[in-house]
Amino acid sequence: MGFDDDFLRELLSTFVAEAQEHLDAATNRLLSLERGLEGAEAFQHWADVFRELHSLKGAARAMNLEQIESVAHRLETLFGRARNGETRPTPAFYNLVYRALDALCDMVREAGGLTPAIKHDLPGLLAQLDVANTAAEIAPPAAPPVVLPEATEPPSTPLPAPPSPAAPELPAAAVEPSPGPASAGGAPVEESVRVATAKLEALMAQMGELQVARLGAEQRGLELRMLLDEVEAWEAEQWAKRAGPVLSGADRDSLVRASAAVEGLVARVHELSGRLRSLQRRYDTDQRRLTQVMAGLQDNVRRMRMLPISTVFGTFPRMVRDLAHDLGKDVRLVIQGGDTEVDRSVLEQIKDPLTHLLRNSLDHGIELPQARQSADKSPTGTITLSAAQQGDSIIIEVADDGQGIDVAQVRASAVKKGIITAAEAQAMSEHEALWLIFRSGVSTSATVSDVSGRGVGMDVVRDKVERLHGLIDVHSTLGAGARFTLTLPLTVATTLCLLVQAAGQTFAVPITNVIRIVRLQADSVGNVEGQAAIRPEGRPILLLNLAQVLGLAAPRPDQPPAPKPGRNSTGAAAAADLGTAIILGSAEKRLAFRVDAVTNAQEVVIKPLPKPFLRVRHLVGASILGTGEVVLVVNAADLLRASAPANAPQAAPAPPEETRPRTIMVVDDSITTRTLEKNILEAAGFVVRAYADGLEAWNALQADGCTPDGVFDLVVSDVSMPRLNGFDLTVRVRGDQRLKNLPVVLVTSLESREDREHGLQAGADAYITKGAFDQDNLLETIRRLV
Repeated sequence: MGFDDDFLRELLSTFVAEAQEHLDAATNRLLSLERGLEGAEAFQHWADVFRELHSLKGAARAMNLEQIESVAHRLETLFGRARNGETRPTPAFYNLVYRALDALCDMVREAGGLTPAIKHDLPGLLAQLDVANTAAEIAPPAAPPVVLPEATEPPSTPLPAPPSPAAPELPAAAVEPSPGPASAGGAPVEESVRVATAKLEALMAQMGELQVARLGAEQRGLELRMLLDEVEAWEAEQWAKRAGPVLSGADRDSLVRASAAVEGLVARVHELSGRLRSLQRRYDTDQRRLTQVMAGLQDNVRRMRMLPISTVFGTFPRMVRDLAHDLGKDVRLVIQGGDTEVDRSVLEQIKDPLTHLLRNSLDHGIELPQARQSADKSPTGTITLSAAQQGDSIIIEVADDGQGIDVAQVRASAVKKGIITAAEAQAMSEHEALWLIFRSGVSTSATVSDVSGRGVGMDVVRDKVERLHGLIDVHSTLGAGARFTLTLPLTVATTLCLLVQAAGQTFAVPITNVIRIVRLQADSVGNVEGQAAIRPEGRPILLLNLAQVLGLAAPRPDQPPAPKPGRNSTGAAAAADLGTAIILGSAEKRLAFRVDAVTNAQEVVIKPLPKPFLRVRHLVGASILGTGEVVLVVNAADLLRASAPANAPQAAPAPPEETRPRTIMVVDDSITTRTLEKNILEAAGFVVRAYADGLEAWNALQADGCTPDGVFDLVVSDVSMPRLNGFDLTVRVRGDQRLKNLPVVLVTSLESREDREHGLQAGADAYITKGAFDQDNLLETIRRLV
């Protein structure tokens, strides 16, 4: 009996999700075993790992995936031998099984169409597993052993990656995560069903539309109450004012007839107003019930999308273990608060920032064991990854006990890159200078490695956090370690916003960025270096005009409207009221923005702007209020990067910078590579000019790139080329006064540390190896640099 294609696709998707769970569970058990479990606990863990591979082998056999079945079978045998004490696990044992599990993961994703085919040395891997299954012990590696990452709680299954557009839909989320087998105390297994993430996304989108409809109904209720108040006021006052004079001058017969008519009309109006009042009460009752049900439904839908943050945290112990091994460092990873739940969409977007932070802690923070001992520290470094809920936000911290961040080096790097002047660097506080690490190109590392050191990582972390309407902060003590704190919303389905008026328009500001609201008095507004400022927190905060920053017609902030004199309750002259300002903040950064009025706070559903307004400066999207009014949602992070001089009114405002297409120079002697990179960049909206070698590119830069309107915004270059290689091209660019600030990205097959350091010394802004080429990484790097 044959099966239709839809069924087979669904079956394959189910297999991929199930196989990923088996592999993740086996990896987590092995990490615990590698830390040194003994006795009955170790036996149970080996039994669990054995069972996971046995289940995977059976599922692969059912799907007729022979290669996956072969590897799983050998691993199952090997784990059975370890469980029974027939082989002694060594570091080489664990390295081999981790490599086999990685190969299985790749093959599973290939089978599901989630990744292109990856060439594996399958015969070699199977041969090594066969040898391991006949030996009592695998020879230890030459590298020193590593103290393994440690989690204070078992991590949950990581999120499977979303399918590519051409792949079958993967049911990647469970409505309620199942806790696994029943405990010895007889606790029942919680039932769960798999639901495709696309269905949850669609449901949440409909909830957003329902929220807009509910707000509209509330507005209609308000309008009904206003209408009723108007009718009752007219009934009580207008008849007496208008009918009285008429009736007083009428004769008796007319008075009787008019009185009867008036009484009948008044009675009719009174009856109608009574019916309206009754309708209004019933409407309010229904509206309250609708709001209650809506809130419960919305909460339930959110909970379906909520997953413990351990689904992301659980992917890091293995990563830390492998990187620590590669770097020759002893590292202990401590995970806390993994059961804190957060929206799936937030989880998907915080994995990359957390990966950046952990890799930086490993590479730059934690010292080598010998260096730690010389500094009277334990040779084993500790990285703590923690999460905790705080109201409607989640606080995530990545802390290490390493060498900390050298603020002097941060200042020097920023000055060298031309980001700030030496005078500005010296005027900064320690914390303000520390925040420079989030600027593109700033790095304290003298070397470039696969792990970090290019100066294009921390700015990406900040950008991704801010896209989630979150905040990031950093604290460091030289010699004692560093701590990064991320404050993120639990969900991005709806966002609580402050509604403000500016230049006759309503704007929404995410409440997470609002520090406080202040009333401006004439005696509270001063000047700092010629710019308006206030001191609500004991330090000067620049005061800008929101309408002016957004490019709308408005007075300058240092030219406030004329104050209206007044007196307070004691009769003394009152300070002139200059309106309202909202203070926005992120870490140590504070800016105040004058607004016409603050109306209220409201939960809104933020929609992205339509084409061609996908990227508009200072705006993140739009929302619809209950009145039907469309309001623009401001990007608080963009506003915080604004400055008063840069936002002075212009007679004819220039179009937003984002609308001008960027021109990228691609240099490579391989026509295949040139064509690939050109297509990738043009598909991303860039204008591309391609050149066959460094000399041809240099001549083009001299002809076109050195003009006042220099046509090139960035150079993407290979290294190994005839006539003029990429290193020498970079040196020439940095040595030319007109081109010295032109960003250069080297994309090459040269992967050695010496080559990377050569690229850094030549002045390259980023160094990407072709062996690990990823178009998203290339595009992300370019966008950060231009």
